[in-house]
Amino acid sequence: MLPKQYPIKVEGRIYWDLVFFYNNKGNSGTITHEIETEIIKSYNVKTFREDISKVTRNELEKIGVEAEASASYGPVSAKIAASYENSKEINDLFETTTRTEKETDTVTKTTIRKKFEVGPESQLSLYQKCFSSPGIQVKFETLTTDVELGKEVIKVPIDVVVQPIEYIQDIQVIFGSSVTDAPDDRVRDITKNSDDVNWFGDGAYYAWLVPVYTSDPDKAATAFNVAIEGTPREGNRDLAKGSPRAHRYLDPEHDTRNPQKIGELALYRCTNIPGFPVPDQTKSLGYEGSTKNINEGRQIMMFDLELFLIWKPKRAF
Repeated sequence: MLPKQYPIKVEGRIYWDLVFFYNNKGNSGTITHEIETEIIKSYNVKTFREDISKVTRNELEKIGVEAEASASYGPVSAKIAASYENSKEINDLFETTTRTEKETDTVTKTTIRKKFEVGPESQLSLYQKCFSSPGIQVKFETLTTDVELGKEVIKVPIDVVVQPIEYIQDIQVIFGSSVTDAPDDRVRDITKNSDDVNWFGDGAYYAWLVPVYTSDPDKAATAFNVAIEGTPREGNRDLAKGSPRAHRYLDPEHDTRNPQKIGELALYRCTNIPGFPVPDQTKSLGYEGSTKNINEGRQIMMFDLELFLIWKPKRAF
């Protein structure tokens, strides 16, 4: 079942930033100045998501929706009304920030130059149009010398759709007697080999891992640890069920002080046989955590086929 979504309002501002002032009082001549300024588009994903999560809790209380205890909320979409000038530019930036998973701080700058004349016995104030909101800062190409307009500040309502952020709390071990018993929501092997954790596994049952989710960051897993034991535990978590050899378990770790929770799991196999499987590219794919070798102590087809549970982090706000 998909997480429930909520519409909320966040406030942004359109305002004018003073970039240049020249006082030509006491001078009977005209002065020409070339002004250099920057068009800036910046977004900070961490700040954006952090602020949205805080605002969501307050907004849900205002409209009488009981927020799930301790839940973090993430943006699904964010936009301002099309009636605002520069709305497309701003909404494109919102779309990029919303869909970006990594906590990047991105800034793009373009320098522009323009010439302005300051007449005799006069002054020139030059303002640049700007927009700001949680995690977003824009300085547009639009300039004005209108002092009254330069004082203008417009509050801009931002329509945001949010939903609880889901983290992985634990894993469920599903057993079968055939590959056709594999559950659809199982953890996949990124090397495109079998998703069965007992692939070539010394007589054990077929076994697949299925993530258990939570929206409570305090219940979310921050790591998984491999335990290889001689005595079976109670319950149905033994990965090597059916094997006459050691019992193997994956134990979740829940560090409530660590904001980096587990957001996605995968399996990864590797061996020293040339060309099998692909080289380790897990970091470049965003996987930053790993167990030790689940297959430690197993000799599979006369070679060591190592198996790891790896994960991508997801920050709790």
